[in-house]
Amino acid sequence: MSFRVYKVFRPTFAGEKRWAYYWIEAGKRHLTMVHPETRERFRSRRDIETSLQRLRSDNVSRTNVAFGELWEFLFRRGSPSEVLCHKQRDGRELSDATITQHHQHWTEHIKPEWGKRSLSEATSKTLDAWLWGLDLSNSNRRSVAITMTVILKEARRRGIIDGLPTMSLPAKTRGGRRAVLLLEEVGRLFPAPPVELERIWPADEGDDGGYSYLAAAACSALMFYGGLRPQEARALHRDQVALDLNAVAITRSMDAANTVLAYAKKGDARDPRHRLALLPDRACSILAAWLDHAPADGPVFVAPRQGIIRRELLAARLLAAAAAAGIPTKGRRLSPYSGRYTYQTVVKPFLDRSALTLLMGHTQDSMTDHYDVPHLFERARQMRPIVKQLNEALG
Repeated sequence: MSFRVYKVFRPTFAGEKRWAYYWIEAGKRHLTMVHPETRERFRSRRDIETSLQRLRSDNVSRTNVAFGELWEFLFRRGSPSEVLCHKQRDGRELSDATITQHHQHWTEHIKPEWGKRSLSEATSKTLDAWLWGLDLSNSNRRSVAITMTVILKEARRRGIIDGLPTMSLPAKTRGGRRAVLLLEEVGRLFPAPPVELERIWPADEGDDGGYSYLAAAACSALMFYGGLRPQEARALHRDQVALDLNAVAITRSMDAANTVLAYAKKGDARDPRHRLALLPDRACSILAAWLDHAPADGPVFVAPRQGIIRRELLAARLLAAAAAAGIPTKGRRLSPYSGRYTYQTVVKPFLDRSALTLLMGHTQDSMTDHYDVPHLFERARQMRPIVKQLNEALG
């Protein structure tokens, strides 16, 4: 069994552009310019795609359906499966990042093995053999299994399969925490004299279209001094910066495909999770120095040839800067996300719970606690004012 291949286009009919689709069957081209049920004209590409998703859905039968055929109408805006997930998530749309991840898992891990195989071949035994044969970490293996489970649930809902085969998954574990730098190490990483900052942070050599040392330094300073996530710092635009207020507005982030989104991480169209980050003067001065070289509007951390700075490059620059500053990295998971861990650990003793949660953009106290990884004697120095109160109380 196979689907008809529908093609969307805009022919000129009676001197007017119209939305339409066609398919070829037995060598003959079939054209449709109106909705098959309402007989009304299609108003937009979205309107016609919704109709086509319904047609593809109706073509699925119980016999010999391949994974690739079912996948054709999964996770597309307006498709029956996407609408169902929308309802199941209390009215929230699936995020672009989630849809991108599902498509990535399908393309890289599921389709090569299962794309042309029948859904009836998916048993617990065959699924386990495939899943544990993937050269992936246990965390990524679980993520791929989620995408596969979504496909199988949709097949069961449509009556293609009767039961839902299970997969043996590794135990779910919380990701390891990133390294937290001491305050003295943060100072060495972002020295005040410009000549020292340039010595610490590497730049592209012999490439006028590359990033200067200031780009990586300023982007990293937003994370260590403002608690921004890497995808929020890299997505920063000019209209988010208010250096006269020592603040940046966190109103954008990036998805897995490095597409800039109009909300922070974990946000969506209904709740964009916008918030403010307050920066000390040192971070503002580094950011101001980079803004003198950055585009007059739009994204801040861009280069003429490479575009928006990539996370991989930012991570490499951070490690190189740490080495130049004499900061030990052996046995420490130092990455751009270390900035967020360091920021929260440093400011936690000075802020009440609600203020800290507001600055970090969390909704659960457990996540706020997760980012607190103190060096104990440095935490003791932070708490020195309490010693005076203890002396007065305990004598």
